[in-house]
Amino acid sequence: MKQTQQQVNKMLIWGQIMFWLSYFTFFLLYEKSYMSWKGAFFQSSKFFIINSTLVYVHMYLLLPLLIHKKQYLKYVLLLISLITALVYTELSAERMYHTNPRQLKYINDTPHLVYLIGMDIIVIMISSPIKFALDFFRLQAKQQETANQQLMAEMKYLKLQINPHFLFNTLNSLYYLTQNKSDLAPDVVQKLAHLMRYLLEKGSEERVLLSEEINFIEAYLQLEQIRIAQCEIQFEKSGNIQAYHIPPMLFIPLVENAFKHGIDKSSPDNFVYLSLKVDIDSLTFIIKNPYLSHRKKSGSGIGLDNLRKRLALIYQSNYIFETQVNQQVFQALLKIPLEH
Repeated sequence: MKQTQQQVNKMLIWGQIMFWLSYFTFFLLYEKSYMSWKGAFFQSSKFFIINSTLVYVHMYLLLPLLIHKKQYLKYVLLLISLITALVYTELSAERMYHTNPRQLKYINDTPHLVYLIGMDIIVIMISSPIKFALDFFRLQAKQQETANQQLMAEMKYLKLQINPHFLFNTLNSLYYLTQNKSDLAPDVVQKLAHLMRYLLEKGSEERVLLSEEINFIEAYLQLEQIRIAQCEIQFEKSGNIQAYHIPPMLFIPLVENAFKHGIDKSSPDNFVYLSLKVDIDSLTFIIKNPYLSHRKKSGSGIGLDNLRKRLALIYQSNYIFETQVNQQVFQALLKIPLEH
């Protein structure tokens, strides 16, 4: 699962907290081997305060002057001032804590001053790549979050395209029945209301029960059976359809395509055969209908193109979607992974 920018920021913050706790504990135990607990605590606290201050002031206040604003002279002068202030603070703290003349002599010696300055320079050299690494992880997380938002927006757009497309096809069927003053028109309106309720309640969800999606398809098939009496419709199902969830509205584009482009009302040999098989970790959906070579296909691509785009967004390359024509029979096969 890809992490959001907020999750990455939390990880980085906790990582830094754990680092500084480990840093303090390490120096506390190390100094304890040479002095009392009181002295070890003073030394560790001094290292922690001085070095953490140096790291964060350098990373978040000084480095941006060098990297983003190219203010080299200002960066150098402020860095020298920062090191001077911290070295002075560290020496003052040592003089206040240590009262032994021998210790004071060591503190006031030039080699000790050079040592403190050298340690600060090393900390600065280490903090610079750390800053670049932190910025890199945050940038990667921000880019990933932006990409995820774009995918979600595109997914919503594709779903919005499905609903009007489905409604348009169904209203065409209703118009045909009312035009012929069919007694079936009220039943069609009732079933259409049921289908639209499902679209409104489930269409915006990320996952729905497979059994609910199958019920939706069956209701749509009943609607088409009313409209086209001279059509043989078979829907075979196998496997445990109660245990899994899938994205909504994956099958309806294939079913719509079969009735819209595979049915000839003047022919008595119309058929739509559907098969849905659930395995342990995958689902295979197959639909077959007559291939009408004379039927104009200019408007047949909207639903299937949207389906291909949705499948790519949801499953990347972990799915199979194939169409073929064999002996004047059009077949579409969709295989997707399943999750409970």
